Amino acid sequence: MEENVAIIDLGSNSVRILVIKINFNSSYKMIDQFKEMVRLSEGMWEDNLLKETAIERTIAALKQFKNILKSHNVNKTIAIATAAVRNSVNGKAFLQRVYSETEFNFNVISGEEEAYLDYLGVINSIDIENCIIIDTGGGSTELILVKDRKVQNSISIPYGAVTLTEMYLDGDALKENIVKAEEFIRSIYQQISWLDEANNVAVVGLGGSIRTLSKIHKKKHGFLNQSMHNYNIASKDIHEMYDIITSLKSNELKNIPGLKKERADIIAGGLIPLKVLLDFIGSDRLIVSGNGLREGAFFKHYFDKYKLNGEIVNSVLQHSIDNVLLKYDVDLQHSYRIRKLSLDLYDQLDSLHQLDGSYRKLLEVGSLLHDVGLHIDYYDHHYHGFYLAINSKINGLSYRELVICAFIVGMHRNEDFKQDWADYYPVINQDDYNAIQKLSLFVRISEELCKSQNGNIKELKCSIKKNNVNIIPINYEYSGIELPTYLQSEKAFKKIFFSNMNVKSE
Repeated sequence: MEENVAIIDLGSNSVRILVIKINFNSSYKMIDQFKEMVRLSEGMWEDNLLKETAIERTIAALKQFKNILKSHNVNKTIAIATAAVRNSVNGKAFLQRVYSETEFNFNVISGEEEAYLDYLGVINSIDIENCIIIDTGGGSTELILVKDRKVQNSISIPYGAVTLTEMYLDGDALKENIVKAEEFIRSIYQQISWLDEANNVAVVGLGGSIRTLSKIHKKKHGFLNQSMHNYNIASKDIHEMYDIITSLKSNELKNIPGLKKERADIIAGGLIPLKVLLDFIGSDRLIVSGNGLREGAFFKHYFDKYKLNGEIVNSVLQHSIDNVLLKYDVDLQHSYRIRKLSLDLYDQLDSLHQLDGSYRKLLEVGSLLHDVGLHIDYYDHHYHGFYLAINSKINGLSYRELVICAFIVGMHRNEDFKQDWADYYPVINQDDYNAIQKLSLFVRISEELCKSQNGNIKELKCSIKKNNVNIIPINYEYSGIELPTYLQSEKAFKKIFFSNMNVKSE
């Protein structure tokens, strides 16, 4: 049964909605998202009271969300309220008013629950074993220590971008106040005994301030088409950007590319917990996650809907690929057959291709996705496939790996694929492109053989004798299968490997 699921996240700084469609075959895709900066926690840090102006802004935004639900025929809504509501003395009255005016029934989650949903959103979409996750929101900061992909410890600290700004950064002595705020957060970290176990691990960051930091970095150093999810930033770059941001007044920050004016006045406060954490545990890098609480809430619902064991995927990459294949209605039996034959060629001709072992995983992905472009049209489906592959959200791959996989898809029919690889320099280099030529050729050979035998070939056996490569297709059901006298890929094989390719019977 198809289902349109909406997740509404009512935070201290913004209220966001995410709409995801679950298809009849269990694949899913995001079909809409929207946010409104409502500053619900504005002015509440001294008395813990939600202020009327902020309440009115928030309810007005939620009324807009009602229209989004109607336009997408949403039949499942998960509404979550976090720090601002749970820390306020008038939160219950506020939610009663929200329900009477919008009919949204919010669940106020604890800091521990918020941290766990953050964890689900990250661990199901970033391939990482050990890390510490930090979510800097408007009114709280969550820290989650992950070991072997499992939560080891977590804590919610009731200070975030808005509260730290109101506590320390509203005055003119900006640098002096920044130091005071840093010392305050450091004193809190010193009381968390298990942070000692996080020494030198990677930090995975989420929240509006951290995503903004990644946008600033990408404008200066990154590749413009690269997704913010799984985006890596070295700690030294973070310190450089942090020093610039904290040296400017909010009206001066608008000139920084990637920083929107509605976040300028709280960006410094939002980055303080991250900067102090990086220093505190000696981490050398930040991995930015585009997924967090909302995606975590979706995964929790999704796994429950399909009665899956646990709430963590076994393999981030495989789960993501399977979702893409189902979403684009790919012939799964054919795709996995091509993967098997392509890997047979790769494994048995390693002395010929001499590729680094890391490329094997990329051949697996590229071979599985090779026909994804058929979702658009048969003609030029390799071009369509390149576009779909590079623009699909395939978790578990770096952007470089995603680009290589997309080129394998694009070049699997012929080596004259017109997308200029130089457009992706320096994401991939000449060595990568040479590897792509070899890997895409393995997919091409596999598909030619598969088509000639109506998909009946189960495996390939290869041998190398001087300048001759013999490929023997195997069909378990019967031997002596009739083989094609010529493959279109033979010419390309000789050009790339300086060897003759011979297809022979067993």
